[in-house]
Amino acid sequence: MTSMIGQTINNRYRVDAIIGDGGMGTVYRAYDVNLDRPVALKLMHAHFARQEEFRARLVQEAKTAAQLDHPSIVRVYDFGESSAGLFIAMEYVSGGSLRAHLRRLQKMQKYLPLAQSLQIAIQIADALDYAHRQGIIHRDVKPGNIILKRLDRADDPNEQPFRALLTDFGLVKLTEGEDITRTGTTLGTPTYMSPEQCKDEPVDGRTDIYSLGVVFYELVANRLPFAFKSLSEAHAKHSKGVLPKPVSNVRSDIPPLIDTILSRALAKDPDDRYQRASELASALR
Repeated sequence: MTSMIGQTINNRYRVDAIIGDGGMGTVYRAYDVNLDRPVALKLMHAHFARQEEFRARLVQEAKTAAQLDHPSIVRVYDFGESSAGLFIAMEYVSGGSLRAHLRRLQKMQKYLPLAQSLQIAIQIADALDYAHRQGIIHRDVKPGNIILKRLDRADDPNEQPFRALLTDFGLVKLTEGEDITRTGTTLGTPTYMSPEQCKDEPVDGRTDIYSLGVVFYELVANRLPFAFKSLSEAHAKHSKGVLPKPVSNVRSDIPPLIDTILSRALAKDPDDRYQRASELASALR
């Protein structure tokens, strides 16, 4: 991966540093020499690029994300093929992932202020509502796919100067159209999967609402709602009627209303959850 540092992709994107390594590819901080701006460049792993299914998923990710225009969704600028492989050029956000921020807080044994947890969850709920209205389900909402963008000033006087952005639509599928995933292949991250996704059943936007509920629980409690020792245990706890400990039991400063919101977002039956991400955003507001 480090061998790419200093190289220029397609005579346009100069690779400067590694940002992270994901399941499908490595993300680099790069510089667009044509437009004189930094970008995040996602290069697909070579062994995946040779497989038609994964190639199709990357093409779908680029096309899907390029359709989306929302302040809490990372923008896609370009997609193409190079001597280094398939790539996506995206908006570069310097603030770091929510996962990295949570790890720092956990090491310091500190909680994220409730107002900031609410701000992040509201902004991501708004982004999901927008995507769902375009017929797009994310399928992998988790702290590693949420980036915190620093702002010169807050969008709202009651907010902190940052914006949460959702990225990596690599596991999405259009609710109408060809499903390029193989039958029996469950996509997503088990810790944040909805019960229906764990069971490889048909999903809609409510699966993302469940995943965001897990993220919000972790934001408030600084711990996950469930403890897993194996993939099968993760599937079992999401799918069965096991409810997490109320966050007000974990933090004395959390009002019971937060427990009520979380219990609905994390309902095992999709019909018992918020039916639209906009409803969850309104409750949080």
